[in-house]
Amino acid sequence: MARTSKKGKGEMPQELRHRLSTAKEKEALRIINAMDPPCESGRGRPRMPAENALRATLYIARTGVPWRDLPKERFGCWQTVYGWFRKWLAMGVFEAISGLRQGKAAFAYGQTCSIDSTACKAHKSAFGARKGSPGPIGQCISAGRGGSGTKIHVVSCDGRPIAYALSGAASSDAGQAAALAVQPEYMGMFLNADRAYLSELLRAAVHDRSGILNVPAKSNTLKPIEHDPEIYKLRSEAEMLFGRIKEFRRVATRYDKLARVFEGFFLLSCVYYF
Repeated sequence: MARTSKKGKGEMPQELRHRLSTAKEKEALRIINAMDPPCESGRGRPRMPAENALRATLYIARTGVPWRDLPKERFGCWQTVYGWFRKWLAMGVFEAISGLRQGKAAFAYGQTCSIDSTACKAHKSAFGARKGSPGPIGQCISAGRGGSGTKIHVVSCDGRPIAYALSGAASSDAGQAAALAVQPEYMGMFLNADRAYLSELLRAAVHDRSGILNVPAKSNTLKPIEHDPEIYKLRSEAEMLFGRIKEFRRVATRYDKLARVFEGFFLLSCVYYF
């Protein structure tokens, strides 16, 4: 007789693990319907409900299954869901839902933030973008220490992302930080970072915006560097952020040829957790 697994105490039902909370889903659908209102002409075939397309996309992001393996009896035709996903990418729906568009406005002068990056290994299916599109470098794929992949750079405050950027796995962390964390909106930022961001150019750029770069000195550094070890402990919030979003299989490993598609799954993981 085959064993039947018992659901553990407090374990979330499987159908709910791939869905947003009720409040988040209502807010997401409100934004989607505002940006892409349904047609009320009454002609033609009725379109797939946005609620179903959103849940199907979240299922793909969470489980990492190929689009063609999307359960048809549960979500419908995968081509329709993929069409919704590409349409939302072009319209900037995921940026609007995640709030990263408004993240800069939420920053307060003198706030303590952290910056870090994580490498996501690229699967073989991530190569070979269609001719005429940007090459691997333009699609944010390059060879790093652990193989070819993509880096996600994130600035976080209170454990929530407020700004991000994608780059190849071989790109410099300090170079991306100079373009990401020293924008005019981030005046007076107290920025925690690890030793990979120990750059005089970055430090000077942060100071020019009345901010402070809190990075510990390297063992071979001759010139003393100001460093607050207690506030530096808050940098762990960036690492915990990456630990959360990498529970999404489509973020932990890049299967997508286009950087824009991979970016959409990253934003969807931010919607789910933050």
